[in-house]
Formats: sequence, structure tokens, C-alpha cells
Amino acid sequence: MAFKNLPASRLVDDIDELSTIEANSDELGAKINGNHGEVYEFVQFVDLDVVEGDVVELAELSFDDEGKVDTLSVTKDRDGSSLGRAAVRGVVVATSVDADHYGWIQIQGVCPKVNQSGSVSAGDELVANGSADGEVRSMSAGEEAQVIGVAAEDLVSTCSASLIPRT
Repeated sequence: MAFKNLPASRLVDDIDELSTIEANSDELGAKINGNHGEVYEFVQFVDLDVVEGDVVELAELSFDDEGKVDTLSVTKDRDGSSLGRAAVRGVVVATSVDADHYGWIQIQGVCPKVNQSGSVSAGDELVANGSADGEVRSMSAGEEAQVIGVAAEDLVSTCSASLIPRT
């Protein structure tokens, strides 16, 4: 059940470099490491089109008989994930991706753009917003297990955030 890593020669200095890396559905679950602690994962987007900064949740994950990732799909649709807010997978890094297409999400490290609802202050712990597709909000009491990251700055519509690694 291990995810495969792409060759070390595929380190990226900048998110924009991800658009130059060719991958196909055969490489679902492939990961690329950034030079500053970021980790990116190749996924399929389902249900709705996504834009940079959207928070996506695991829609489906399955493995073949050899333990290779067979299906790894994510959605920003609050109704599209049967696993709930605890299943946040990462943040979209492409400008935009149509539903049922493939692309990269960031799953670890400081993410420069995360779409949010309401006002978030630097240092706030972030959770997926239960009422807005693809957005985060500040954590409320009792939601500690759902935290996906910490806001790195104050902003109203987008912010940068340090994402917590998920296993």
C-alpha cells in the first residue's frame, strides 16, 4: 500500500514547475518533494472543477492486488466526500483543473494560497469549512482532530498556511 515517489531528479523549486512535469493516470499517488519542505501528490479531481487554493477531500482511494494505487480521487464538493472533513487530502496548486482531470495538490509544507471563509488570523488552526466547498475556516472548540494546518498570515479571502503532514 505504499505510494511511489517520483525520481529525486524531480525535485521542484517552485509550484509553477509542477505544470511542466508530465504524469498520467498510471502515476496516481506519485509524490514530488519541493526544495523547502513541500510535498505534492498527483491525484484525479472529481465532482467539481477546482482552482488554486481549494481544499480537497479524499473521495476514493483503492489499491490493486500488488498494493499499487488504483484510484486516488479528490473533491472540493462538501457532499462528494463520504469520509467527512477529517479526510482532507491537500490544497490545489494549479490555476484551475476541470472535474475528472488529473493534477497536483500540496499535502505538506507552507502553501502560499489557501481559500478561506470569513476572517482568519495568523496562527489560527484551520479546518475544512463545513458549508463552503473548497474553503477553510478557523477551528472551533472540539474540532482539534480536524485541523489541517495553521494560518501563516492574516487575510480575508486567501492566506498562506503551513499544512500538517497526513499519513
